[in-house]
Amino acid sequence: NATRYCHLNGIWDNYTNYEECAHHDFPSVSEFEPHVDLPTYIYCIGYILSLTTLLLATVIFFHFKELRCLRNTIHGNLFVTYILSVMVWLTALSLQLTHTSTNAACTLIVILLNYFTLTNFFWMMVEGLYLYTLVVKTFSRTKPHVGLYMAIGWGVPFIFVTLWAIIKAASTPLKPHKMTGLDIECSWMRESLVDWICKLPACAALLANLIFLVRVMWVLITKLRSAENSETKQYRKASKALLVLMPLLGITYLIVLSGPSEGVGSYIFAVVRAILLSSQGFSVSLFYCFLNSEVQNAMRHRFNKWRDKRNIRGNIAHRFQRYCHLNGVWDNYTNYEECAHHDFPSVSEFEPHVDLPTYIYCIGYILSLTTLLLATVIFFHFKELRCLRNTIHGNLFVTYILSVMVWLTALSLQLTHTSTNAACTLIVILLNYFTLTNFFWMMVEGLYLYTLVVKTFSRTKPHVGLYMAIGWGVPFIFVTLWAIIKAASTPLKPHKMTGLDIECSWMRESLVDWICKLPACAALLANLIFLVRVMWVLITKLRSAENSETKQYRKASKALLVLMPLLGITYLIVLSGPSEGVGSYIFAVVRAILLSSQGFSVSLFYCFLNSEVQNAMRHRFNKWRDKRNIRGNIAHRFQR
Repeated sequence: NATRYCHLNGIWDNYTNYEECAHHDFPSVSEFEPHVDLPTYIYCIGYILSLTTLLLATVIFFHFKELRCLRNTIHGNLFVTYILSVMVWLTALSLQLTHTSTNAACTLIVILLNYFTLTNFFWMMVEGLYLYTLVVKTFSRTKPHVGLYMAIGWGVPFIFVTLWAIIKAASTPLKPHKMTGLDIECSWMRESLVDWICKLPACAALLANLIFLVRVMWVLITKLRSAENSETKQYRKASKALLVLMPLLGITYLIVLSGPSEGVGSYIFAVVRAILLSSQGFSVSLFYCFLNSEVQNAMRHRFNKWRDKRNIRGNIAHRFQRYCHLNGVWDNYTNYEECAHHDFPSVSEFEPHVDLPTYIYCIGYILSLTTLLLATVIFFHFKELRCLRNTIHGNLFVTYILSVMVWLTALSLQLTHTSTNAACTLIVILLNYFTLTNFFWMMVEGLYLYTLVVKTFSRTKPHVGLYMAIGWGVPFIFVTLWAIIKAASTPLKPHKMTGLDIECSWMRESLVDWICKLPACAALLANLIFLVRVMWVLITKLRSAENSETKQYRKASKALLVLMPLLGITYLIVLSGPSEGVGSYIFAVVRAILLSSQGFSVSLFYCFLNSEVQNAMRHRFNKWRDKRNIRGNIAHRFQR
């Protein structure tokens, strides 16, 4: 109902209160602030990413006949448990958000979630048991059987969950419940001592896997020490094995089992926990399917057969040779070398230790591209979001999108070995331009923030034309100058695509490239200065406010965490690192993760977690809901 105040003289006030017309059953804007719901957002994004990769990995394992073995069958069943548990979790979340559920639905969801979660833990234990049997019990007479593993993975959890459900039903009668926000008032969701019937077996499975891991690593390290390898190689192989085995055996659950309960530490712990647990399925599918040389070999073999049938590359002469002796007798040896397609990279080129950073770049860039496209559409579609701040954000997002698209195009040309001199030149020029515009738009973000926070009382107001000139115009000048000098110093030559490296004169580094590199470094340096000044003002204001020291540190750390990807400070963090040993490999992986997820982080913090964006989208959804009459006839009455 809408209300208006009537004065004593009988005249109505100009102000009308429409607050009661709003749908209060929806959570308020404050409930969607990053400090409340950031872990939930991370869980959603991580689970959706894991679900996508797991579905693809499961199809690969069960589709290719040459991959059907006991090891991959166990992997496939583990993937299925991840998929089912994630789907039930997302279903529960959607019911909570849409406030549509019944007692039966609530009960069914809780039972299924408990069962699939427990099967997930037990299939991780099966992975550990199988690995232990192969590595430690090598000479054992008892061979592993798929039926036994199926009984452990699917049967044992069924017994525990059935027992839990019977006792839970007897001790907790079904009561009417109501969905509120992201919490559910449901008797079956309330924790009790009965839940330990499911929790204890899960803990036992993790403990068993920890024992299996220790024994396997002990055998592995013993074998590495006996081999004639340098100590650096031994440490590298051992650390790689540990890194790969931890998500498979669920050791990450033990890492985030307990943490701080208050202060900044609790917030950071909740975020880290959400990242690790939600990306568990993604990590397992990445290491044990997409980076598996056996899987890559099978897919490459299938692609070669398809390519030959379709005759993609034109008429390739499949010739074999046999030597004829002087006496007219053919030699027994036949040379089939010319039948093979040598332009494809060998299996060793796709091994994880060579290409893992490239895979991470691909996955990170594709994820960033998806979220950035969605965020850009939101910013330019909603009229109520059109302001200078969001215009700057939108242009920054566009630079990310364009640079990622050019990078992916270059990679696809390298992999398919289809390129010309003109294409090579164009790609290099576009990649340099869009990368430089990306750095300059990050500097524009820093300049705008500095103007708002530090130069608050300045008479000169920021103008969109000036920012457009800095973001798009200045890089164009530098790249044009670089292209002219590069063309004069490096004539176009025929080139050949090989593997993931490109033999192209425009790709070779030279002193001329500093025409583009120096402005990028200057933009990052300017942003570092802007960040220091902004943080100084922010900390000064926080200290003057009557807040506890913990709250001050929490707000300051949160501001720093959010501003770092926006201003490109992550580039400074990974600017230089170790050049050899295990450290160089870890640094390359960390660098790939940080740089490829830069666009994803910016779109997450400044679009999807932005309360202004959420409010606009909620308002649009409310209008659509009223038109469609989803919730029945809602009477908007005006009272006088």
